[in-house]
Amino acid sequence: MMDAVRKKTLPRGIVLAVVAASAVTVGLLSAHTNLRTVWQKIASPAATPFAIFGRFHAVWFACCVALAALCGAVAFRLSEKRRKAALDSVVFLCGTAFLLLEVFKQFLWCFAVSEGGYPFAIFPFQFCSLPLYLCPAAPFLPTRAKTACYRFLALYGTVGGALVVGYPDLSAITALAVHSMLWHTVMIALGVFLLISCGVGADFRAEWGSATVVFLLSFAAATLLNLVLRKTGVNLFYMSPYHTTYFWVIGDVQTRAGWGAAALLYLHLFAFAAAFPMWFSGKMLLLLRRKQTKKKKER
Repeated sequence: MMDAVRKKTLPRGIVLAVVAASAVTVGLLSAHTNLRTVWQKIASPAATPFAIFGRFHAVWFACCVALAALCGAVAFRLSEKRRKAALDSVVFLCGTAFLLLEVFKQFLWCFAVSEGGYPFAIFPFQFCSLPLYLCPAAPFLPTRAKTACYRFLALYGTVGGALVVGYPDLSAITALAVHSMLWHTVMIALGVFLLISCGVGADFRAEWGSATVVFLLSFAAATLLNLVLRKTGVNLFYMSPYHTTYFWVIGDVQTRAGWGAAALLYLHLFAFAAAFPMWFSGKMLLLLRRKQTKKKKER
């Protein structure tokens, strides 16, 4: 029965074909000399630079909050059966969106913004790049691994998206500013949907623990890449041992006590000051939903 539901809700062959065709098309168009001017126009800077807490930021922030609230309300109202049926499809659909957004960003940088060579500053393995890999793959993983990925996206991904939307580093290029805000808005909306749909808040040890394992493995992978790709100047997770991080407090700790102490503080802050409050929020929502369900049954 579950196999039948999954086949209906995950038209993966069609979606993957569309993604592949889109990527190839963009690549072919970008290689065409006459169309380089199109990319350059897309990469043109805004007439008025975007400012944090300015009109652009305020409008986008409001839209982000509205979308997150809508996704949360939809997840809250869906029955358990319908939530489980839709869960994998929603995650995979978001993964497709992330993939297309990343293809656009990479080509925009390579063919319009960069002045030659690959700009490793945009190497797609920052903390907020993780949904690009987890969302398309997680629906097809074994149940335990898939659940851990979904919990990570709910507890850690939501916070990562919120930090950027709340205090963004807005590019002077309109397309990149929109790309960044759209990317992180989808992260937040998906995270809220998963927080409720996965019933996060029932078992702290299992839920926070499995999400934290994904976080630690991701950080380890980023650190390894920072070491291997040292000569390229990459600064993945903005926590490379060869760069001083710009994060508040953490940067000061790195300057005074070294990278190891800064990395430990970074991991602890994300795990306890970010993921734990999200889990507690999930617990409150779970209790509220159970209360409403109980009232309906009593009627």
